[in-house]
Amino acid sequence: MVAEGRFEIEGREGQGAYGLRVHLLLHRRGGGWERPLDGPDRQRATAGPDGAFRIALATATDLSAFDSVAVAPATDAEAIRLIPTGDALRLDDAAVQLAWAVRRPLPPAGDVALAGLVGAVPRPVGVAIRTATISREFVHRLYDGAPPFALPRVDVELSSKGGYVFQAIDPDAPWGHEIEVRAAGITPALMAHEYGHYVSYRMWGDDAFRYSLRNRQLREGWAIFFSFAARAYAAAAYGDPDLAPSNPERAPFTDRFDAEVRYDRISYGVSHPDYAAIGALLWSLYDRAEPSPFEAETPGPGSLAGDNDDISGGVAVFEAART
Repeated sequence: MVAEGRFEIEGREGQGAYGLRVHLLLHRRGGGWERPLDGPDRQRATAGPDGAFRIALATATDLSAFDSVAVAPATDAEAIRLIPTGDALRLDDAAVQLAWAVRRPLPPAGDVALAGLVGAVPRPVGVAIRTATISREFVHRLYDGAPPFALPRVDVELSSKGGYVFQAIDPDAPWGHEIEVRAAGITPALMAHEYGHYVSYRMWGDDAFRYSLRNRQLREGWAIFFSFAARAYAAAAYGDPDLAPSNPERAPFTDRFDAEVRYDRISYGVSHPDYAAIGALLWSLYDRAEPSPFEAETPGPGSLAGDNDDISGGVAVFEAART
């Protein structure tokens, strides 16, 4: 049995659910869904930004007791584990959402070849998994595949209410920490921001108290910077236009009196200019002329490629906040 296809993000044309794991399931006549007991190639993670998967099952088991086959996405990926909700089938090492599965009838005999399967996952799920996977990949690339700290799978709760937060101390989370995001408003920028908090937490030794006692401006400024940097990498590596809409070079934000200071469409620029300034300063230390996709090439301040001009913008925001 061979099944080939891809999973896409609902409402995001051309976007695959990069990083999503998938499982092959068989439906027993008059029973429920089961995972095949043998076959070393029965599951494959999607491989690439198009969300493609290929599953091969070689089995001597008599399949006449089964009437259909499904490829179902799991609620976990290498970067994150989504807390499953609703119609989830529990497996030994994962949980899959049957509502998102691609299903086909199983012929009574002969080889089974299912090609061109296309499935969809809800937009919040696709954005969370795709963004976290690429953000984790970005960190590993920075350290040539061997970062000096581990980034194990982090629990993510897609909530119907609330905001966006990384909890370093959370009594309700199995490991004491998790990312909570409001599903209705999730974007790549927000998911990369919260995953940046998790990266910072891991860099500081996986210590909730050390993480939480640090200066709030540094915590938030780091996460703003990380979101920029991870999405700059993703835009260059995968050419995804959704990943670079609010870059720190080309989008000035305004202060509370609507006078242009630097970046636009970054809410921290209005409510917390000190957060935005830390992000700008960190970006200026990281930014480079080539091959950075965020280096400004427009007239006026910021037009000199590689001049780290964000420092002046960051200092101006600091001065505005101090005054």
